[in-house]
Amino acid sequence: MKNNIEVILSTAYFPPISYMKHVVFDDVIIEGHENFIKQTYRNRCRILGPNGTLDLSVPLIKNSGQKTPIQEVLIDNSQNWQALHLRSLESAYRSAPFYEYYFPYIEEFFTQPQTELFNLNQRIIHMLVKLLRVSSSLIVSKEYLEDLGGRRDLRSLIHPKKESWNENWLMYNQVFEGKFGFTPDLTILDLIFNLGPDAKIYLEECN
Repeated sequence: MKNNIEVILSTAYFPPISYMKHVVFDDVIIEGHENFIKQTYRNRCRILGPNGTLDLSVPLIKNSGQKTPIQEVLIDNSQNWQALHLRSLESAYRSAPFYEYYFPYIEEFFTQPQTELFNLNQRIIHMLVKLLRVSSSLIVSKEYLEDLGGRRDLRSLIHPKKESWNENWLMYNQVFEGKFGFTPDLTILDLIFNLGPDAKIYLEECN
């Protein structure tokens, strides 16, 4: 059930659970006219693998120190990042209960050429919405949103270095939980691979 709250989110690469909770239950505007910000979920996601948490980052083409509009950020495919991410995800989740069922839906993002970060992220988020079997309106801003107009701004709040911003997390079974303990707010893929169709129920209970 929608919360009737309008929030502003940055773009994100296989976003964390805290991000997708808003995509599912709130009216979301994705900021499409900001400048790219380093070391954020805009080009990385966090998984739990056999050696602990691991950030998977999409390498980007540097722009001589200039600020780059988010929709102009290009992926550096001179690095074999897709194969690295694919191996890392397989190592982390191949024994998860729903890995084999859901993996074919995401495989194309690692086997097909990717050029623009923003477009890649948009396609990923729309795919995730379908996997979660929810209807969600995802609007991209037509200009940089300085006037919030009563909206809730989460562009800088959902951040890899701000893990404690969210309220209490409910625990669920994770592949390497026995080794590292429960790790909250990983990529939504962690939730989907481990809970499958119950991922939506988990988001509802955390909402």
